[in-house]
Formats: sequence, structure tokens, C-alpha cells
Amino acid sequence: MTSLSVLLVCAGLVRLALLAYGTWQDEHLELKYTDVDYDVFSDGAELVAHGGDPFDRPTYRYTPLLALALTPNVWVHPTFGKVMFATADLVIGAQIHTILLLRRVPAPVARGCASFWLFNPLAINVSTRGNAESVVALLLLGSVIAILRSRPARSGAFLAAAIH
Repeated sequence: MTSLSVLLVCAGLVRLALLAYGTWQDEHLELKYTDVDYDVFSDGAELVAHGGDPFDRPTYRYTPLLALALTPNVWVHPTFGKVMFATADLVIGAQIHTILLLRRVPAPVARGCASFWLFNPLAINVSTRGNAESVVALLLLGSVIAILRSRPARSGAFLAAAIH
């Protein structure tokens, strides 16, 4: 049976390939790969990076923490946020594995369930197009893990961050 780390590396390579393809498609085709909301996130990040307010962009309707987290889109590279969302997507696979092990599910079954997430075309597509939903799921599963480890304050902090 393949180890979780091998699955994570393979799933990461798939995401990297789609990130590269998405960049190519955005530059060469009329139909863009990037989610429209990613442009809104990035515009909000640019406003924050220059000392402004993300809500100065009329269609920005997200937490200002998202604009703050995506300021590297301005200073590092415009795809920073997509990489962050795709990475969160990979961590979700590891979290699924952890939750199942904490619930005493056999390791091979836990790896198989994590694989269903890691190689789910919908999850891969959503995160690599620049949708932030993987961050919400990451925080929610972090809350579940904290509860399973009897850490209610940590669970509450993760849940509060997910709600925000």
C-alpha cells in the first residue's frame, strides 16, 4: 500500500501541473482558468499592501484577513494565493487521514479515504483556480482534530477563524 507521503507528493504534482496549465490558459485563451473571485481577492490584497482597505473595491465581500493573507500576490507572485489554496487542499487530505486514525479506522482505509480527497477532480480544480474554500475546510477539520484530541480552546479558535 502506498504511504500517505507518496500520495501527498503525487497529489501535489497534479496541482502544480494544473497551476502551470492555468497560467498558460489565462495568458493564451479567451476563457480564463482563474476563478473570477481570485481577481477580487487579489485586488483586495493589492489595496491592503498599499495601506488601503480591501472594501474600497466595490465587489470585495470577504474577510479582510483573506486580503491580508494574499498580500504576497503583490510582493512575491500573482499565483501565491493559488499555491496557498492548493497547499491547504493537500493538508486537508492529511487531516482526513489523521481524523480517521484518531477514530481508530485502519490505516489502509484512512489512506484510501484521504486519496479520495487528494485526487478528487472537483477539489483539485476549485483550489487551483483560486477559490478560497480549501482554507475554510482546513480550519473546520483543524477544529475537529482539536476536539478529538481534547483541546476545546484550540478547536474554538479554528472554528472562529473558519467562520470569520
